[in-house]
Parts: sequence; C-alpha cells; structure tokens
Amino acid sequence: MHIGARHISFVAGDTVRDEIDRVPAGAGQGLNSAVPVNALAATMVLRLYNTRSRRKEPFSPRTPGVVKMYVCGPTTYDHSHLGHARSYIDFDTARRYLEFLGNRVAYVQNFTDIEEVIIRRAKEVGQEPLAYARYYIDCFLEDMRALNVRPADHMPKVSEHIPEITALVRRLVDRGYAYSVDGEVYFRTKKAKHSFGILSHQKVEDIVVDPAPPGTPKEDPLDFALWKKSKEGEPSWPSPWGDGRPGWHVECNAMAYKYLGAPLDIHGGGVDLKFPHHESEAMICEGAWGGEWARIWMHNGFITLEQEKMSKSLGNFVTIREIL
Repeated sequence: MHIGARHISFVAGDTVRDEIDRVPAGAGQGLNSAVPVNALAATMVLRLYNTRSRRKEPFSPRTPGVVKMYVCGPTTYDHSHLGHARSYIDFDTARRYLEFLGNRVAYVQNFTDIEEVIIRRAKEVGQEPLAYARYYIDCFLEDMRALNVRPADHMPKVSEHIPEITALVRRLVDRGYAYSVDGEVYFRTKKAKHSFGILSHQKVEDIVVDPAPPGTPKEDPLDFALWKKSKEGEPSWPSPWGDGRPGWHVECNAMAYKYLGAPLDIHGGGVDLKFPHHESEAMICEGAWGGEWARIWMHNGFITLEQEKMSKSLGNFVTIREIL
C-alpha cells in the first residue's frame, strides 16, 4: 500500500513491541482497551515509512491493539481540491488496513476554523469568520462522504478548544519554553534542542534568517507565535495575556493531546507540513511534556498540475466537486 511515495509493507516475524512508555497521566483516557488482534497481525510485522528516520521501520502500537493516529485537517476557507482528496483517502486507507489487522484505531482529524486567510476571505464577502469557516467544513464533510472517506472518531475545531490551547500555552510559559510580550506569546525555538530538525533534517546553524528588525517582540527570528493579540473586528478569546487567538502550530498539540495523549502512534499529513508545522508541534511537545510527539511520522506526496503542487494558495487547484 502506498501513502504517496511512502510505503507500508509486511515481513514475517514476531510482533514488535515498543519499549518506551511515556503517556502522561490523564491524557487520552479510555484508549487502553484493545480488541483482540487477529492471527495475521500476530504473525506478521507491519513496517511503515517514517519521515523522521527516512526509512521503513517495524511498527506496533504502544498499547497492543490500539493505534492512536492524528492527521492534520484542512483550513476551511474554500472548497477542498484533489490534493485534499489524496491525503484523506490515503490516511483513511491506512486506518482501514490497520483495523483489518485487528487494531482499534483512535483517529483524530482537526479543522482549523480560525486563521488569517479565513478572516480575510470572510471580510471580503461580508460574513462572520466562524460562520464562513463552518460552511466550508460542511462542504468538506460532504465531499468526503462522496469519496467514501470515513469520518475520524473526533474532528475537533480550533474555535471549540480555546481553553485547552491557552492551558498548553500557559504550561510552556511556566516551563520556560515560551515568553509573553505585549499581549502575545512566542515559543523559544532554540530551547527545543531535541526536536528541532527531526523532520526537515536541518540544523539550527544551517538556517539563514534575516535578523529581527528593530522593535520586534521576538527574542530570536526563529521563534514563532503561540498566541496572537486580537485586532479590531477579528474573532478573539480571553487569555492570561489579553484577548486574542491561537497561533497555528500550537492548535494541533492541544487538540490531539486532549483526545489521544502523547506520544501519538502515527502523525500524518501532507509533505508540505513537515516544516515548519510538524516540527513545531514536536518542539511544543518537548517543551510541554518532555517527550516525543509521535513515534511514526507519515506524509503523503503532492498532486501536481503542470509540474506545480496543487494548492489553494497558488490558485491552480481542481476541486473535488468539479471532478465528481
């Protein structure tokens, strides 16, 4: 089975068990009741391509028979295109196959329903941003049903998980991995020494960035926003640092941790999410909980149109609805 250019394969042998047990207490409760594993799974070793190691590795869930899988969902500001179809068909297929082997897959996929592009698009058409995003969430779900992609067990929205996000940001500040400046909070990227570069395979010293301009709130140009101060007319929520909204990278950590805990067995998404999004998630996990965020990182490849990645941001996409 292929996930883009990545592979899933089997070899004969004993079931492989992870020797690391690092799920924090209270996180992802209710996921330790495994269903019986069938005879095939008991005699074959599943091997998954791991973006982190850049090779196929033997895989078995940390809790035998229960796979905790999180896949990054769409930012809902337009109709979904064929690139989205590829990604969610890929991971739905992986989920179904893991279930076929006798596992119970706890599958979570989020919706980013508040972001700059949503705010801008909603303003252009005179709509409230959350209502605008809700319309495209409904369209996405319709498209997935048409493609016979099963919904995830949990499909959390960022706007409905602000308390979890602010609690996580506060934890990062308390542990010294984040700092607040004038109503905003930033992550200290260079402090997460064990997670930086795990997917992009870059070193801090290899990254060339412009110096921070005078007056910038950042301590370092590589630092990224965890909480953003609200602007007039934008959706905002109260926080210890003032009214605002979350930064993109921290959202997935908070939602995935609520439903699955850490570490995840499998974290998936498009290859474009490896850096900076997924690496930032790994750094946030290191800062908040002191461990690894995912045991296996899986990324699907792009669909290209005239040798360019199909993307809403590039405007070269074909929607699922146009094809169906």
